[in-house]
Amino acid sequence: VGKTTTAVNLGASLAVAEQRVLLVDLDPQGNASTGVGMSPGDEDVEGSYELLLGEVEAADVIYETEMPYMHVIAATQDLVGAWLRKGNASSQRGAAEFALPIIDRLERDMGQVVDVRGDAAFAVPRFMDALDDRCVKYVFRIKRNPRLDRLAEPYLVRPVGRPPLHRREWCYELSYQAEGWSTARRVVLVVVDDPQDRYMGQLDLRYFFLVTTHNASNMPAQELLDLYRQRGTMETWIGEFKRDVAPRLSSPRLAENQATFGLFALAYQLLHLART
Repeated sequence: VGKTTTAVNLGASLAVAEQRVLLVDLDPQGNASTGVGMSPGDEDVEGSYELLLGEVEAADVIYETEMPYMHVIAATQDLVGAWLRKGNASSQRGAAEFALPIIDRLERDMGQVVDVRGDAAFAVPRFMDALDDRCVKYVFRIKRNPRLDRLAEPYLVRPVGRPPLHRREWCYELSYQAEGWSTARRVVLVVVDDPQDRYMGQLDLRYFFLVTTHNASNMPAQELLDLYRQRGTMETWIGEFKRDVAPRLSSPRLAENQATFGLFALAYQLLHLART
C-alpha cells in the first residue's frame, strides 16, 4: 500500500534538494508517470516497454518533468508479448529463457537488478542458479510436495481457544533442498487461518511456501511475505485476457494457432488502451 505515492514523493523531495532523480515506471497502469505529469496513454511517448524490448537506449526515453532535477522513464500500456507453446506445456517450461534476457537487458541499460519476485513458474533450478550467479535476490512461491507437507506438519496447529473472526497468519523459518537444487535454500512457511475457509467447511489450516535468497536478518519472514505480495498486476492482466478475451485455438497447425493467438492478444491490447 502506498508504494507509488512513496516513490513519487521521495523523488520529488530529493529533487527539491537539488539531487538528480530518475523515476523508472514499469507498471502498465502508469500511476507513477501520471504523478509527475506524463501520460501513459500518449502514443508519442516511448518508455519502459520499448526499453525492455531493446528498441531504444535508456538515454533516449528519459524525459524531463516540471521539476528541474527530476526525470522519468515513463510506463506505457503496451503488451510486452505473447508466447504460444506447443502442447499442454507446464508454466515452468521456458521461464528462464523468457526472464533472463529481460534481466540482462535491464542491467546493461539501467543498472543492477536487485530483486525478482514471481510465482511457482519461476522457481526452477536453472533460473534460480542464474540469479544466484548474478547476485540478484529473489522470492518465489514453490509448489507443495510430500516432503514439504511433512516439513509443514508440526506447524499446522491452531492456538488453544476459540478461533477469532479475523484472518490470522504465521510465518516460520525453514531450510529445504529440492531435488535438482544445487544447494539448500531458505524457505518460509506461511500458515493461514481464515474464517471464510471454516465457513466453507475447510477445517484444516491453509499454507504455502516461499523460497528466497534474502537473508533472514535483513528481511524477516513477515517483511518477505509483504514483498512477495507486491509483485505487481501482471497476473491480473493474464487472468483478464483468459477470462474476457478467451482466445479460441482450434486449428491442428501450431503456426495458425500462433497467428490467432497473436490477433487475440492485439485485440486485448486495443481494449486495454481504450479504457484508459
